Amino acid sequence: MPQQQSGDALIAGWHGVLEKVATQHLLGPITVEIDGTAAMARCHVRALHHAAGAPGGEHWEVLGHYVFCLQGGASGWKITAMKLESLLQTGNQNLLAEASAPANR
Repeated sequence: MPQQQSGDALIAGWHGVLEKVATQHLLGPITVEIDGTAAMARCHVRALHHAAGAPGGEHWEVLGHYVFCLQGGASGWKITAMKLESLLQTGNQNLLAEASAPANR
């Protein structure tokens, strides 16, 4: 489900959820379309997640595409939005919730 939040809130949420999860995200190739001070970057992603002892299984894999919207300015380019277009998921799709549950912390 899409969410709208600040970058700081996104990072804080990831920190809390991923505290007990090992991840590897393989990205590429990255393509970029620039239109003045706006740009869109896209790339394939294979995201692997592992949480030892997760009740529904210790592994979750997501394959798809990341789409990033960027805005250029005097201080450089900044990501203003990002989206994961998931094409396939395997394993325990509840892994993040299970790993971050209070009993597992």
